[in-house]
Amino acid sequence: MWLAEDDTFTFAFKPPATEKLTKRAVLSKMASIFDPRGQLAPFTIRSRVMFQKLCIVGVGWDDPLDAEHTRRWTSSFSELGDLALIRAPRCFKCPGRESSVATLSLHVFTDASDAAYTAYVYVRAEYRDGNVRVTLALAKARPSTIKKMSIPKLELKGAMLGVCLAQTVNDELDLPKADATYWSDSMNMLHWVRAHCRKFKVDVGNRIAEVQEYLAGSQWNHVPGRLNPADKSTRGFTAAQLASDPVWWNGPEFLVPQHDEWPSRQITVPKELPGMVKRAQVMAFAVQQVSAEVFRLHPDNYSSWKRLVRLMAWCYRFINRCRRRRASTRGDPEAARTAVDSVELKSEELQRAECHWYSIAQAETYPSSYRQLTSGKSLAANDPLLRLNPVLDKDYPCVLRVGGRLKTASHLPEHTRHPIILPQHHRITQLIVEAEDRKCDHSVGPNHLLENLMMGFWIICGKVVTRSHRAHCVLCKKKWTTLALQQIAPLPLFRTAPPYRAFSRVGVDYAGPLRTKQGRGKTQLKRYLCVFSCLQSSACHFEMAYGLDTKSFLLAFTRLCKRRDVPAEVVSDNGTNFVGAERELREADQALGSNEMAASMASQGVHWCFNPPLAPHFGGVFECVVKAAKRAMMATLSQANLTDEELVTAMVSAEGLLNSRPLTAVRIDVDDAAPLTPMHFLDGQCELTLPLEEVAELHPQRR
Repeated sequence: MWLAEDDTFTFAFKPPATEKLTKRAVLSKMASIFDPRGQLAPFTIRSRVMFQKLCIVGVGWDDPLDAEHTRRWTSSFSELGDLALIRAPRCFKCPGRESSVATLSLHVFTDASDAAYTAYVYVRAEYRDGNVRVTLALAKARPSTIKKMSIPKLELKGAMLGVCLAQTVNDELDLPKADATYWSDSMNMLHWVRAHCRKFKVDVGNRIAEVQEYLAGSQWNHVPGRLNPADKSTRGFTAAQLASDPVWWNGPEFLVPQHDEWPSRQITVPKELPGMVKRAQVMAFAVQQVSAEVFRLHPDNYSSWKRLVRLMAWCYRFINRCRRRRASTRGDPEAARTAVDSVELKSEELQRAECHWYSIAQAETYPSSYRQLTSGKSLAANDPLLRLNPVLDKDYPCVLRVGGRLKTASHLPEHTRHPIILPQHHRITQLIVEAEDRKCDHSVGPNHLLENLMMGFWIICGKVVTRSHRAHCVLCKKKWTTLALQQIAPLPLFRTAPPYRAFSRVGVDYAGPLRTKQGRGKTQLKRYLCVFSCLQSSACHFEMAYGLDTKSFLLAFTRLCKRRDVPAEVVSDNGTNFVGAERELREADQALGSNEMAASMASQGVHWCFNPPLAPHFGGVFECVVKAAKRAMMATLSQANLTDEELVTAMVSAEGLLNSRPLTAVRIDVDDAAPLTPMHFLDGQCELTLPLEEVAELHPQRR
């Protein structure tokens, strides 16, 4: 309770009744002590440790305690009356001098033992006149875990508890983190919080990470155990001892002087600490026997044919320059005259470097054949290159070329008459194929790529080489990948259900606009192509619409009904003219009545079906007819100025053209049957219209 006279807190406790003690009664008496700031922690930790022992023994909640435990609890409860002697200050600052405080800082003390681990926070207020006041702000003590744990780990748990308490006080007093100093008498724990958390085992590393997340390791200091006030809580105090202990309420005496007089000890983190993960260092070495004859510029170390050739050309230039310098020192005037080289490589130098790599590939793949030909001998009967009749290059005798039968064709270049032989599985061949494919921008197929290579090279099993390159080239895979095809859904019911009469089920769509002239000096008007496509026979019917309104479409629909009969079902998209036509037909159907349905087109039972919104692929069967009609009309008419009559004629001509298209395979033999066309469903035969004589004299883009 709060004593207003001296602004302090005190504790009042009603002595327990003399009833038989049980585990439940003991816990009830313990919970009756209200201590939110933990100022009684050295006293209450004794009861908490004893209650933990009751739980370890396995005493039931309502079982009476034995004589030994009863004696201990009775002695502990008898000390509760001494709590009234405690006078804990409420304010952290001196009353009446709150405005003269210069600095406020926190000091956190932690400690641990086999029985408990504790953490206490003191507020140090330094005034402008040099006086210092230290007050206990927050404290907490907890029993150690039932599971056996080492003292350094318990010290680390106490450090975590101290960090949490300091964070609470900082938030309440609005103090920065840097104004807090942490004290501990455990060197192991101080080494841990200054080391990297990843070096330790999981349990220790996680606790170190939590401590380091809130503060730096340099804020921890060492304090001797005799000066650590947290050491008293781990042993426990009686209520009378707690009330008369000045160190508990005002902190250790070394906090009153300045910072220079505080305990200090140099903390050096050793390389080996308890709890560290000992990782075995395994050093593996790859031993490779390198022959002195192996050339350092090996093709396997390069991914570009151009770079490999240029490096070899620079090597040859360096060798030639060294030879010329040596010759010039001997007094050779010709060598001194040709000692200056150009900045860039010449074509002769690059060609020599290329021929060097050609000869390397041939010599490594066909050593016996290469040895026989370079020494002037003939090939054996079973030699793999015998069928190519290989010959040596005239300018570079170290390169093998195909003999062939074009020796006398002097008008052809040398690489066409005698291409260079390249082996199938050599790295040089792979680099040349990759360079040619990169030159073509990966846009040609294997056969085209091989054709380009065959202009200067004869690759053994060339098709296999180009196809293998195509299969492993990432850019070729991206450019020539096969797109995934979705499985086509089954045909809807209106495409397969009877009756099978033409235009019994139609799909309708619009195309255009098409501009027509109305006379001299008059404005051109827009006309539209109204496409009716039979959903079963693929026949089409074209009508010219004078607008996109509902009235214009109803007139076109009426002309269809009079020429092709009334359809039983109509499929369209969600165009406003189609929706309006369907509504007017439905209203006319309701207005006429069931007895007059036979007298009007609206009462013929036309069922209108709309595709889902924003789904033109649902109408693909008539969208493709629209595309074909536009292609047939636009290719002929282009930008020609037509009248309405001429436009209708063009539409009917396109209709006849599309209705005569074959629906089945075209015959390739005289005895095969004629292909089936939509005209067979309309007239029973394929109409063949002969052109008039005047047609040949007309221009397709003129009237």
